Amino acid sequence: MRIYKQKNILERNINYSNAYGRNLLQEAIVSCENTIAVDLVNKDIDINHQDKKEMTPLDFAKQIKDMEMINILANKNLISKYQSKK
Repeated sequence: MRIYKQKNILERNINYSNAYGRNLLQEAIVSCENTIAVDLVNKDIDINHQDKKEMTPLDFAKQIKDMEMINILANKNLISKYQSKK
C-alpha cells in the first residue's frame, strides 16, 4: 500500500490504477487492509472499477471470502443505486 501512503497521489487521483489496472481499493482488499479500504470507500473511490481482467473490488472480496468487505461494498452499491434514482 505504498501508493496509498503517497498522499499527493491520493489527493490528485483517488482512482489511480497500476500496471494491472487495479485501483487503490482493489489493492487494499487483496492486501487485507480493510481499514484503508473503508477509508477509500468513504472518499468515494470508484467501487465498480474493473482491472485488466475485468475484476471489481467486490470480486476480489468474494475471492478471498472477506465478508466484512463484501457487506461494505454491497451496501455502498445499494446506496449509490438508490441515490442515482432520485
